[in-house]
Amino acid sequence: MIPNKTRERQLIPLTFQNRAVRTILIDGVSWFVAKDVCDILEIQNSRDTLVKLLPENEKGVDSIYTLGGNQSVQIVNEPGLYRLIFQSRKPEAEQFKTWVFNTVLPQIRQTGMFIPISPNADERLLTLTIARYFESRRPNEQSGIKIGECLVTLKNYKRHGEFIPCLSKMGINIRTAEHYMKRYRKFKELELLKQNGFVEQPVKRLTNYFNRLIGRQLSLFHFNNELPLNAI
Repeated sequence: MIPNKTRERQLIPLTFQNRAVRTILIDGVSWFVAKDVCDILEIQNSRDTLVKLLPENEKGVDSIYTLGGNQSVQIVNEPGLYRLIFQSRKPEAEQFKTWVFNTVLPQIRQTGMFIPISPNADERLLTLTIARYFESRRPNEQSGIKIGECLVTLKNYKRHGEFIPCLSKMGINIRTAEHYMKRYRKFKELELLKQNGFVEQPVKRLTNYFNRLIGRQLSLFHFNNELPLNAI
């Protein structure tokens, strides 16, 4: 399916492990430059792969601007991207899939853009991202964490006394901001605990703890009741 070039479109430059993954948003639908995806997944000869593997409704051709001028490129949509990922034997393919479907696509759907949040993130883009999240619809759990991350990063930019006026300009009260920042910090704390193995299989760990506790109490009971009186 070849996207109509007269439709509303936006080029979103992404980077995965320092490698470009150009994405084109056409009428709100994300399309990925096939060569970029194949290079990351180490799939040889992207053109032949698209011909043999993907049906017509999962691929297309579009024009993007490069340093050498406009260039026609092959693009794939989300189902096509899935097929390419499944063809890759590279260990990082699973990481790439997780990054695209858990991080990139949800943010694009919510805001129409993707901003990798970092200490060097642009302040203007941060405020725009926050505003778009709130304008789109009621934030869900995942987007709420992303809002909190943006707010925490934005707060680090501001001097004392500047953060609340900045929120007011976006129509966000401080209680709402604190709610999302707290949600994000709890998420990061939980992630840190997971990395250190403290919350893996929490029910099983709790059950084992109580079993050990009960076992010690029973052992102590038997010890106290079987111990000869003259030994006290």
